[in-house]
Amino acid sequence: MGVCNGDIICRKCTHGGLRILGCWHFGIYASGWVSSSVIHYFGESGSDAEIKETDFNTFMDGESQYLILRISGSSWLNKKVERIPGHAFAAGLFQDLSDNDWKVQSMKDLFQDKMTIYSPAETFTRARSRIGEKQWSGPWNNCEHFAMWCKTGLSRSDQVEALYKKLMEVALEAA
Repeated sequence: MGVCNGDIICRKCTHGGLRILGCWHFGIYASGWVSSSVIHYFGESGSDAEIKETDFNTFMDGESQYLILRISGSSWLNKKVERIPGHAFAAGLFQDLSDNDWKVQSMKDLFQDKMTIYSPAETFTRARSRIGEKQWSGPWNNCEHFAMWCKTGLSRSDQVEALYKKLMEVALEAA
């Protein structure tokens, strides 16, 4: 089984045709009768980013590989995560098996808080409820915050938390 309505889907980040190392772009998959789409923050820059439902190819922005984070069950502890050919979610890490320069993303600490895990239909409804929003902020409300909020009710970004942690380590070393 592949990607399904309400799944969190992510791909490598690109900007202006250049890959941004260690960065993922997140959205909520929305399958339709005729075509597939993804609800995500879309725009040329943060200042014009808006939550939109775009076709799947627009979301992919030239990338050919993606990962699915399919969380089901009543809590993170009894999760189910689908495997996509050429990609894996294993040992608590997102890992692209075919591209060694892509940073491995730790998801271990992502869901420490108590949370609801919304059904695929509820996730999709939550995503659609925010279409048109123009409140993008890298550290506070980015595409990962949006996708995680749709699925769990928690606005969290592992990428931002990892960056802050690294900056704190550098600052402490310099002190």
